[in-house]
Amino acid sequence: MTSRSNVMDRSYPTFPFFKRLFLTFSVGTIIHSGVFAQAPPAPTQRCGTLQAHPFAQPQAGGLSLSARPHRPDQMTLGRPTVPGEGNRTNDLGHSYTAEPEYYISPGGHFKIWYVTTTEDRPGAGWPELDDAGDGAVPEYVRHCATFLEESRRVIVEELGYRPPPVDYQYHDRYEAMDSDDGGDGLYDVYITDLPSQFSGYSRPEAVTDGAALPSYIVVENDFVESRRTPEKALDLLKITIAHEYFHAVQFGYDAGEEAFWLEQSAVWIEEQVYDEVNDYLTYLPSFSGFLTEPWIALDTSDGEHEYAGVLWPLFLEKRHGRDLIREIWERSVTSRALAAIDEGLRSVGSDLASAFQEFSSWNVFTESRANPDRFYEEGALYPLVELSALHEPVLQHDSASYRFDGPQIPAARYPAHLAANYIRFVPDSSLHGGLRIEFTGITGEWGVSVAGSGAADTVMTVPATRGSVTIEVPDWTRYETLMLVVASLERSGDGFEYAYSATFDPGLTGRGRPIAASLSTFPNPVHMSSGPATVRYEVGRAGEVSLVLYNVLGRKVRTLVDGAHAQGTFTTTWDGRDDAGGQVASGVYFCRMTTGGLDDGGGVTRKLLLLK
Repeated sequence: MTSRSNVMDRSYPTFPFFKRLFLTFSVGTIIHSGVFAQAPPAPTQRCGTLQAHPFAQPQAGGLSLSARPHRPDQMTLGRPTVPGEGNRTNDLGHSYTAEPEYYISPGGHFKIWYVTTTEDRPGAGWPELDDAGDGAVPEYVRHCATFLEESRRVIVEELGYRPPPVDYQYHDRYEAMDSDDGGDGLYDVYITDLPSQFSGYSRPEAVTDGAALPSYIVVENDFVESRRTPEKALDLLKITIAHEYFHAVQFGYDAGEEAFWLEQSAVWIEEQVYDEVNDYLTYLPSFSGFLTEPWIALDTSDGEHEYAGVLWPLFLEKRHGRDLIREIWERSVTSRALAAIDEGLRSVGSDLASAFQEFSSWNVFTESRANPDRFYEEGALYPLVELSALHEPVLQHDSASYRFDGPQIPAARYPAHLAANYIRFVPDSSLHGGLRIEFTGITGEWGVSVAGSGAADTVMTVPATRGSVTIEVPDWTRYETLMLVVASLERSGDGFEYAYSATFDPGLTGRGRPIAASLSTFPNPVHMSSGPATVRYEVGRAGEVSLVLYNVLGRKVRTLVDGAHAQGTFTTTWDGRDDAGGQVASGVYFCRMTTGGLDDGGGVTRKLLLLK
């Protein structure tokens, strides 16, 4: 047997910025085994917030945001209620030529502005939504009010985010700048006929030199260009309002936060408010992102990656709870996005490097490899991750070797910071044994994992490294696919280089091999006022695992883990309580891990100091 290595190549057409920014597929597109079940319909309109943002700065491939302007009087302000001032916000949504009316939402939080004539009238493309001729409030406006109140209820009341700052508290400054603040303390939303590529936008107004700024929202008046039915148009109105209202909330924390995190978390909020719409699925097969171009950095903002990048907050939510996203935004007031994410993760016993390494392995388990219990809930609807190499055996009668070396990829495919490559190995069912993978990091720090997909999904990880590591995978025929995941853990830079080799070893079987184990606790000492202690433990082979805490007298305090585990690395937490739920005293405790269902003296013990 000899080996065959296929380096996967993929080319993308070059689009003008706006075309590339909004090229996607409708909610109705269904993906089966990587093939579209129907031809993609017309492009979908998307968020124009970055184009309307007063702090936007052009960069290669897209836009970035400066931290904030130096002085409020350097900024110009304008709203759709003032005709003829399109030049003040890049001609986005400033086409009112008739006197506007307004409708106050039933919950009393929003003031919705609209006109009943011209192309700006709400629901213009749908007669059933455009009934203002009889003097009544158009149905489109009423739907808009409902969706705004629903979005506010989930985001502010349920998830605990601060509502957007009130513009009217800066009324004197608006007057001094000859601008419009809506006339009261309600949040202003404007319905207009937006340029065809936009569904809506939120624009902060620099009436103060602080980080938190008031804002207003503009939404498309009918979505007729991208939807075939009024029902689908309303679906897009729903997620547009949730998305843009969350931008308004974000601006109440830091209006100059980094563009990638603004958009990733705004797409994420669509799922929190309107989980049934699933518009985010349209980005994953067509936009540059963690599945289509995983070698591109996490914090990229190029008009595509920040939208398909919704997988990152979806991972953070399922792995650590959705309150973590709010925690990150609260920390963004004093820290830029990557630092705020790292700080938020540390508060739950992780960190940015560890989380990104784990996240990279999650992206193996999509489409036919999906596992909704352990990984993404809707992963079966995601495309498979793009490979850097595919290694599969080719049988020959005069050889029994299985060795691969790599990578063999263009320089542009080496991972940037916080990005990854995926190398797939296909086991030969006729060869009993395992695979030994040797990895060497040439430049930068790396998180290396092997993900096995099959009857039992397994993820094997090794600690972050700047050198060489070896991973042994016994009994490789248990898996349909073995994926070497190499993730750059650097926070800046690109083109990080590495090398690997993989060799079949007939002696790598599970029979008679002990269950290797490792155990660590952090922080240590742990202060309960700062959150729970995290226990990370590694299981070298599937089996029973027990994790028990004892006091200095050898008495059992708490059973943290007791049950069957797949091979891999896991974490659990201790909140300083015993099995009965009582708070234990400050002092020294011992965390003991045993495997195989028996404590035969071969376990691992770590000391933990608890302080209150």
